[in-house]
Amino acid sequence: HEAKPVRCPPWMFATAIECSDSACSSLRLVCSPLLSQYRPNYAMSCNGDIPVDYWMGSRGYCPHGQYLDGISCTGKACEQPRLYCTEVQFYMAVNKTTCGCE
Repeated sequence: HEAKPVRCPPWMFATAIECSDSACSSLRLVCSPLLSQYRPNYAMSCNGDIPVDYWMGSRGYCPHGQYLDGISCTGKACEQPRLYCTEVQFYMAVNKTTCGCE
């Protein structure tokens, strides 16, 4: 049985994962906003609703260019975590008054 995913609000991404107790029976994400020059690309990551399983040893990670915005667990003490990742893209707004464009 997989627990309901813990997610960050839109436009925010996890900077830390905290367990409520030593058995990690309840997870909490510490979420932070993106820097202003970046935007989530929810269209390319299906709104982050498809979990990914990228693991190196006991450490999980999101694919290159994606950031963690949720996690869910199965098993005792969160033995089988699933990460929810969303693609992030660089975004630069063009201001016509400052770039000399017509």
